Amino acid sequence: MRQEHPTFGQSSSPFGNPDALSLAAPHPFSSPPRMSGPPGGSRAASSTARRDHLDTHPSRLAEEHTSPNVRYALQAIVDERGRMVASELLFRWNSRDGSVGPELGGYATSVALCNALLDGELLTAGHATGQPVGPIFVNMDESFLLSPMAEAVDARVGVIELLETLVITPAVRQRIQSLHQRGYRFALDDVQSLDDPRWTLAEHLEFVKIDVLQLGESTLQALVTMAHALGLRVVAEKVESDEQLARLRLMGIDRFQGYAVQRPQIQSPPALPGCDPVILGKATLLAQAGASNQAIALLVCSDPALMARLMRLQAVVAPSEVARSDTLMALMASLPRQVLVAWLLMMNVAAVHGRGRQRSLLVRRALIAYRAQLLEQAMNPASQEFARELFDHYVMLINVHMQPFRPAASAA
Repeated sequence: MRQEHPTFGQSSSPFGNPDALSLAAPHPFSSPPRMSGPPGGSRAASSTARRDHLDTHPSRLAEEHTSPNVRYALQAIVDERGRMVASELLFRWNSRDGSVGPELGGYATSVALCNALLDGELLTAGHATGQPVGPIFVNMDESFLLSPMAEAVDARVGVIELLETLVITPAVRQRIQSLHQRGYRFALDDVQSLDDPRWTLAEHLEFVKIDVLQLGESTLQALVTMAHALGLRVVAEKVESDEQLARLRLMGIDRFQGYAVQRPQIQSPPALPGCDPVILGKATLLAQAGASNQAIALLVCSDPALMARLMRLQAVVAPSEVARSDTLMALMASLPRQVLVAWLLMMNVAAVHGRGRQRSLLVRRALIAYRAQLLEQAMNPASQEFARELFDHYVMLINVHMQPFRPAASAA
């Protein structure tokens, strides 16, 4: 059995020096999020579009990143019998209802995923309505697809929706093929014609989503026939009436989505505390560079907000390991490195903010005090027993201080 590094026990751990525990200042969102970055974000939009979709008034930006709750929306996808079998994940501004444009690209995708799966624990703690959400469909533009962040949406999370703006370049085709070979699932979004170049990706696809609002019956039937001939399931989008839903069922369509099924439901889970930007940034760079789990763990243990998110990530991507992970090293080892990198990159977009500063500080101080108690008991700080005791206490503190009441969903 390999020796685990006693992350919480060695003097090199930040917990060995309380003076090293000062929280970094909240991320100063004094300007709008860059639409072109982080890696994988969308291309820069025009200044007019940016003003339309991002109110740059300082008070508006402050609300976006300090409101007590984060937001996202889900829209149900049902089968021919009306049973909910999947959901589409949709971006929503945290502080207000407002327009959402495609120029938000990777920013919107990163925020929606982090808000839903980490803050909201959508796939692990259950949906606010008590209904299963099924796999979630997640929109990706070309930049996000080609970035490491695409690795976050594996089959345990859901299905990658390839937008209608996607250009099938050799790099895009190779990326989709590589991900598909590793079990990633794909759907075409907003298909409206038989000559859409994205049909050439059929061998890597599972679903085709057809915008039924824009099509005549003959064109729609031709698209359904083609999809089924290629072995793909058809999702009818923008189904707006019961009469339309009945007609679509008779055409042999497999799945349905739209206002006739369910309007998007806004979810508002309480926000986790913001991550320390310095610690998160360094952890991301180390993970990208292929550093050891030990090196990354030495950073992670200093930030309760990051620790909380990695615990929730483990519940999504490695649920069978949750009960068996009795040290931080075991937790880190359970997270596939490419998936870890993807989520750390997205956290740099969505999880660096000023919320919950006092909660993180409370957990840190309590853990320092508990470490001191263990040392007073003459427990060897380099032992596995010490590491397990401190890790168990850390998990308990996070569960107690970072699990506030969850409100119910509201219709968009």
